[in-house]
Amino acid sequence: MSSAAATSLDNLHTGLQPLHHLPPERARIFASLQSVLNQTAARSVEIWHKLSRKTQILLVALSMTFSSFGLSMIVATLSR
Repeated sequence: MSSAAATSLDNLHTGLQPLHHLPPERARIFASLQSVLNQTAARSVEIWHKLSRKTQILLVALSMTFSSFGLSMIVATLSR
C-alpha cells in the first residue's frame, strides 16, 4: 500500500470511536464499513500500480486541475 493510502487510513482509524464504546448494532456497522474501506483502499492501490507512469501523471494532473477549479469556485462564491 502506498504511504499516502496508509496515512489516509491511519487518519480515518484515529477519527473513529473505539468499537467497544458503541452500541452493538453501530459497532457492527462501523466494523463493516471499516472492512469495506480497507478493501477499497487495497484494491485502489493495486489498480494504481498497474497503470503506466504516463497515465498516473495524467490522472494526478487532472485531479489537481479539478481540485483547483473547485477551490476557485468556492472562493468566488464566498467572496460575493
